[in-house]
Amino acid sequence: MTCMSHKAIVLAVGGWMIVLAGCSHTSYEQDKAAAMGRYNAARSGITYSLALQQYESGDFDKAERTIEQAISANPNAPVFYVLAGRIAIEKGELERGYLAIKRATELDPNYADAYYRMGVILQRWQRYEPAYQAYTKAYENEPDNVNGLLASAEMLVAMDRTEEAIAKLEDKLTYFEHNAAIRVSVARMYMMNHDNDRALRMFREAQLLAPEDMTLLEHLALAEYSAQNYSEAIYYLGKLTELPQFKHRRDLRTALGDCYQATSNHKKARLLFLELTQQRPTDIDAWVRLGQAAWIVGDDTRLGMAARQVTSLAPDRYEGQLLTGMAHVRAGRSDQALVSFQRASALAPDSALPHIMRGMTLEKSGQMELAGQAYGVALRVDPQDARAQRLMAGVVTE
Repeated sequence: MTCMSHKAIVLAVGGWMIVLAGCSHTSYEQDKAAAMGRYNAARSGITYSLALQQYESGDFDKAERTIEQAISANPNAPVFYVLAGRIAIEKGELERGYLAIKRATELDPNYADAYYRMGVILQRWQRYEPAYQAYTKAYENEPDNVNGLLASAEMLVAMDRTEEAIAKLEDKLTYFEHNAAIRVSVARMYMMNHDNDRALRMFREAQLLAPEDMTLLEHLALAEYSAQNYSEAIYYLGKLTELPQFKHRRDLRTALGDCYQATSNHKKARLLFLELTQQRPTDIDAWVRLGQAAWIVGDDTRLGMAARQVTSLAPDRYEGQLLTGMAHVRAGRSDQALVSFQRASALAPDSALPHIMRGMTLEKSGQMELAGQAYGVALRVDPQDARAQRLMAGVVTE
């Protein structure tokens, strides 16, 4: 009995020792695996940071190799696949980029940035409806980030659903009350709908929220110009064209010259258009504008120069013949002026201006009946032309 008890105790103790040894071995393996996992995670994180630096510096080939190493060390990190997708996009490998980003959404179905990048690729493929869905998913998963919202609205516009896009953004104006970008997007959509008043209101609100944003100031200036608020446009365009990054922008300077012309600052307009023609002698529109300003201020030399340049550079454009006729009028060559205006009207049958100039020339030479006929033709071409209406009324009264 005693021996049996002793044997049982030995066996029991041995069994517990085996169990304890097994537990110790299992615990060791688990600790070892956990430590290795932590090491791989740390190493892959460092590798990811290096890949991101290479990507941001534009070294996409190195970045691609580095992010592949990070994925090998940690294949379950969604952020790694998104960076791999972004690198592929930059290299023009959209299919590869799409697959990498799709893998990120599979690993994390709520990863907003992955859906946004997916939307970018789908948009490049002009698959606007899937892109809209991807951008919407991005915004739903990160509702404090306005980028997904703006991109989804842009896709609605691409699908000719502008009103829906406007409603989508307007619904969030209060939520993003301090965000200028959403107001700029709404303003652009208003301009597409030719709703200049609402567009200007949005641009002005945006400019108040981001007064240091010069790109936004450019949008506001051009919106004022499009709305024919010329005095306001002069203020903003003047500020822009004084800045180093904008002072050589011909489109802005041309718009400023138009505003000067519209507000009767004709001398300023002439000087500005003269500079534009000197800087680029082949700019036909600048020569046309210079000729118009020169006619108004009585600069016959510049008027003749503009007429010759436009006729030479673009013989099929009516403005060359129009300016030539105006130069003949100033020189007292009425017959030659009438010929030029007739040629201008033949080149631009939908323009009332050559007929108006022909009528004014005839009226000046006392041929009232023929002048009235010319104004009548101008009104048939454009019944709403205020100049033709006014001149016709004067001939009738006479």
